[in-house]
Amino acid sequence: MIKKIALVSIVSVAVSSTAIAKPQAGDWYLSPQVGGAYMDSDRNVEDTYGAGLGVGRWINEDWRYGLSFNHFGTKSETTHKEFSVRSIDFQVAHYPVEFGSKTRGFIMAGVGAWLAPGRPEMNSGSRFADVGLGIDYTICDHWSVTLDGRRLFNRGGGHSYADKMAMLSFNYAFPKSSKHEIRKRARLQEKLKSAGILPRMSATLFGFDSTSVSIADEEALIDMMQYLEANPKAKLLVEGHADGRGKPQYNRKLAMRRAEAFKDYVLDSSSVNEEQLVVRSKGEKFPVADNATEEGRAKNRRVEVQVIPEGIDIDDWS
Repeated sequence: MIKKIALVSIVSVAVSSTAIAKPQAGDWYLSPQVGGAYMDSDRNVEDTYGAGLGVGRWINEDWRYGLSFNHFGTKSETTHKEFSVRSIDFQVAHYPVEFGSKTRGFIMAGVGAWLAPGRPEMNSGSRFADVGLGIDYTICDHWSVTLDGRRLFNRGGGHSYADKMAMLSFNYAFPKSSKHEIRKRARLQEKLKSAGILPRMSATLFGFDSTSVSIADEEALIDMMQYLEANPKAKLLVEGHADGRGKPQYNRKLAMRRAEAFKDYVLDSSSVNEEQLVVRSKGEKFPVADNATEEGRAKNRRVEVQVIPEGIDIDDWS
């Protein structure tokens, strides 16, 4: 049952979260890149520099995959003739480490090929597998820069080659369409309504740059928590929002801290399991009122919650 503390309408929550603004599942990105290829000495090919383009998609905030194409100009050390080398590379990257609020480390692995028609120096070991390490720095909302180093392993013509590559990439993550997400949520809302599930609600409102929880509809919130207690496989999606003031990246962090604050409030106020609560940040993307007025901005500083019953994929709400 709901603990008595849930009947208090104003609760101040201290928040120490410093979650960075991370990519969302399904975000596509484009990566112009420059770098160098350092060839195995057995190839008798000079080290080279070049540029290329990568495209990929985030699986979730810690995993991504992508395909990159690069063009290099080099020279044979035996004939001294210049020729072009291209590379194609499919990679998967994982981000297990954070260094402060903007920088993350990643590991990567993939497969690819050197493309240099008519050049035996390269064709004898054209296909390769590669592994590498890198650093990702967030410049601003949607933009980041990565620096990575890779070791390429291939075998051909009776020889084993260990080439190396280092790339500097400038990455742009394409934002999802707000209109598309709103339409998708409307369809899901109808599905929940027909199943008799409690409607989506704005559970809390916040002061400017604040994370102090103020319950907007206490009775509806108590109904939601009672439903979750009675249905332990159901989830509660908690989404933090911000008004239009401030930079988008900061607003995403602030919205996440608000969602985390509300999660802490629910855990302190009920016997709902922590595994039932899923927190996400929507930043300033979904205003419900005009950000040009103080009254409108106050309505946009909020947390919205939605009960997701068993059998409905919560990722449909991402």
